[in-house]
Amino acid sequence: RDALMARWTLLGEVGDLITPIMLSTIMLAGGSWRGAMIIAGITFLLQAIAMARVPWRTGPSFEEDEMGVLEMLKQGVRNVRVWGWSFGVALCSLMDETFVAFAALRLRDELSASRLSTDAALVAYGLGGVLGLLLSERLTRRLSPNAQLLIAGVGNIAVFVGWLLTNNAW
Repeated sequence: RDALMARWTLLGEVGDLITPIMLSTIMLAGGSWRGAMIIAGITFLLQAIAMARVPWRTGPSFEEDEMGVLEMLKQGVRNVRVWGWSFGVALCSLMDETFVAFAALRLRDELSASRLSTDAALVAYGLGGVLGLLLSERLTRRLSPNAQLLIAGVGNIAVFVGWLLTNNAW
């Protein structure tokens, strides 16, 4: 299950890496944002058509044991572990797209980075994410999810502090 989640996240990271490359390619080829959105819409439509043909597997029915949405919410609010994991998920989200947006602005405004330097830094960030997720999938056989989360968290803090203290775009 842990390896499957790592693969799922890896595919999202690959998408995060490919998207700016595709947008830059479209813009360099003389395209516009409107054209890029049309291409994205066509891609999503083709994906929806392809997925409509995939037979869905369902597991055993648990209708008798299924609790209502309100009961699930009550249990979730009372569960301290859910609050902890929700906090972790919120931090991960902050370190994803939000970080990329602020990083691009800091590179441009504070570190006077060229567009090429900014693009290279953001591609390196994406590649680092892909490599980290590939490693994470391998580590699921050796380390518990909590140990991996702790190592990744400490690593992220160290890199983030280094990022904040740097005065050089490269």
